Amino acid sequence: MAAHYGHADLKDKPYFYTPLPSAFHKTIPASHAVYQTDKISGEIAGTIVARSPIHVASGLIVSWADLSRHGDIDSEIRTALVAAHFRVNNQRTIPASSLKGMFRSTVEAISYSCPEFKITHKTTTRNPHDDIVAEHLRCQIDATKGLSKNQICPACRIFGGLGSGDGKGGYLGNVVFADAVQKTGAGDIFKRMPFYSPQPSYSQAPPRKRTGYKLYFHDSGKTRPLGRKFYKIGKPQPKSAGRYEPVEVCTEGSTFEFHIQFTNLTDGELGLLLMACGHSAPKTFALKLGGGKPVSLGTFQVNVTTLTRFNLQTAWDTYEIEKALIDDLAQIDEYVQAAHDEKLLYKDGWDKLTRIWRYPPQDFCPGGADQSY
Repeated sequence: MAAHYGHADLKDKPYFYTPLPSAFHKTIPASHAVYQTDKISGEIAGTIVARSPIHVASGLIVSWADLSRHGDIDSEIRTALVAAHFRVNNQRTIPASSLKGMFRSTVEAISYSCPEFKITHKTTTRNPHDDIVAEHLRCQIDATKGLSKNQICPACRIFGGLGSGDGKGGYLGNVVFADAVQKTGAGDIFKRMPFYSPQPSYSQAPPRKRTGYKLYFHDSGKTRPLGRKFYKIGKPQPKSAGRYEPVEVCTEGSTFEFHIQFTNLTDGELGLLLMACGHSAPKTFALKLGGGKPVSLGTFQVNVTTLTRFNLQTAWDTYEIEKALIDDLAQIDEYVQAAHDEKLLYKDGWDKLTRIWRYPPQDFCPGGADQSY
C-alpha cells in the first residue's frame, strides 16, 4: 500500500464521500428572544451504545500507574504511557463538543446545508506549481443587518452560524448538548496504528505530483470535490507488531446517557435532528466519533428513549416545569415526515450515508494487514 501512496483506489481507503447538493436551502433563522409559538422547544434523551471501542482524547499522555488508579481499566496491556480518554469527575465521558460536531456533520450531509466549496487555482513566485485552495463557504450572519435580513441553511439554523468576515456577529445555535458519561462498560488499552495528516492538504500546500486526483476530485482539473468525507465502519484491528500508539478506550458494549435541549426548531428541523440520531434509518445504521475513526474506533448507535416538548400554553401558569412538558415520543414519525415536507432532506446524502454506515460491519479495516492507508 505504501509503495503506491497517493495512487490507491478510493475503495481501498478507510473513508468515503457523500454527494453535495447542487443548491442549498436558506431561510431566516429564529430569534432567541422568546419561545416562538409556531416552533418547538424541548429535549431529546436516550442511550449511546458503543459498537466498537471508543476513544475521545483528553489531550493528556499519562503513565499506566496514574491511569490504573482510577480502578476502571480492564486490560492486559501495561505500557509506560497512554493517551488518556476524556473524563469528567474521574468518569470516562464523551464531551458535548464531540457529540455536537458529529451530529452537525451528519445533518449537513443529509440536508441542503453548507458548506459550499470554492476551488481556487493559483501560482506564486515561491511556488511555481499549481496551488489549490479549497475553501468551505459556510453561512454568515451580517451583524449590521437585522435577523430578518439574514438567511442561513438548516444546519446553521440548528447548530449555529458564523459572523461576517470582520469577525462580528454570528448566530447562536438552537441546540445544547450535554456531556455523555459512561454508565456501563469498562476501559481498555487499544494498540492504535500511528496516524498522519491526510495528504495532500489542498488548503495549505501544493498537491504532490504523485497524488492521484481521484481520491479528492471528480475531475483531473481538480475543480469538483467528491463531497463530504466520512470514515467507514469496519472491525477494529489493534496493531499486532511494530510501532503503535496506546490509547485508553471505552470497551465495545459500553453505554452512555445523552441529552439534547432544543429551542425554536421547526417540525422539519427537529425531524432532521432525529434522523441524525438514527430514526427512520435501517436498524443497521450506526455513527462514528472520536479519535481512531480510520481504524474503525468510535462506532456507536443511538436509542432515543425520551422526546419531550415544552407546552407554551401552560408554561406561564405553573411553577413546576414538569407540568409544562408533553411526551412527544409517539410523534417522531410526524417530525421526520416534516423534514420531507419542508424540503430539508437531501435524499442522495441520506441514502449514501445509511447505506455505508452499517453495523455489524462485514469487513476489517481497509488498507491491508499493515493498515497503512
